[in-house]
Amino acid sequence: MKNAAFEWLRLLLRKSVALALVSTVTVILYAGLLYAVNLFWMIYTKTPAGKRFLALNIVDVGTIEGFRSENFLILYLGVTLTALTVCLIFGAVSQVFVLIKYF
Repeated sequence: MKNAAFEWLRLLLRKSVALALVSTVTVILYAGLLYAVNLFWMIYTKTPAGKRFLALNIVDVGTIEGFRSENFLILYLGVTLTALTVCLIFGAVSQVFVLIKYF
């Protein structure tokens, strides 16, 4: 009985470490993507097409600039944690109702 409990704790620890590593990599990749998009937007606004877009679409530019002014760290941490929570809930419900074998 004691051995089975240790095996279960070891499995739980191994899965938790793997989940933490995957979450960290996801946050880093998402941060890189957002910073790359931010860089591409700054480059685009310097082109003739970008200058025309800025002049003709004031409302859209305000929305884009509002998004760019957000704290990216809070944004991608929130998105990653939300996705992680939804996936864990879906996995737990699937496990309880024996649906996991169909996925």
